[in-house]
Amino acid sequence: MRVILDLFGRSPFHALQGHMEKVLEPVSELHGFFEAFLGGDTERAREVRKRILKLEHEADLVKNEIRDHLPKSYFLPVDRRDLLALLHQQDKLADLCEDIVIVATLKADLRLPADLHGAVLKEIDLALEACSTAREIIGRLDELLETSFGGAQADEVVKLIDRVGAQEHEVDKHAYTTARELFAREGEIGAVDLSLWQKLLELIGGLANAAESIGDQVRLMLSR
Repeated sequence: MRVILDLFGRSPFHALQGHMEKVLEPVSELHGFFEAFLGGDTERAREVRKRILKLEHEADLVKNEIRDHLPKSYFLPVDRRDLLALLHQQDKLADLCEDIVIVATLKADLRLPADLHGAVLKEIDLALEACSTAREIIGRLDELLETSFGGAQADEVVKLIDRVGAQEHEVDKHAYTTARELFAREGEIGAVDLSLWQKLLELIGGLANAAESIGDQVRLMLSR
């Protein structure tokens, strides 16, 4: 944790970048969790679930350290409130991972037809692509600072922000198609299981929403 705080000596963006890397650790475990979960590998799914919960807690600790030690003022072209808003959006990624694995394991025998497994895994992968773009945006903050949030670097970041918005839209479209397939087979899946899968699709989509919000927050910083 001390490493995160030491970064404030150079720029608060370094701390935000460190936090972003931390929240992406549980995010990166989701595909493996669902592969095991859908494949009936209960032991492996339980292990990955435990790891995700641990990583989410660690990300929370980093968030709290940054929030508690962020100085009241910086001679930077950004407002402290913008930094905290960005930190909040990043933290949503880890929180959603926790919610996803908890909901997925609420019911011991949660069912999903085998031919729909691929649709769920694709939903996750599309959401992870959006998260990866958000990571790239955060990674460019130092370049933006060096150019006072202008110039060619800002143009490149705007392209990334537009990309993550398009990726979020693709996640929404895929989630809608998958949800329609689920509802069409309610009799086969069951009302309770259908409700849980609907919630899971919403939470997985939330990852892409949070990634887009990260981009939107940076866009706001660019406009000021």
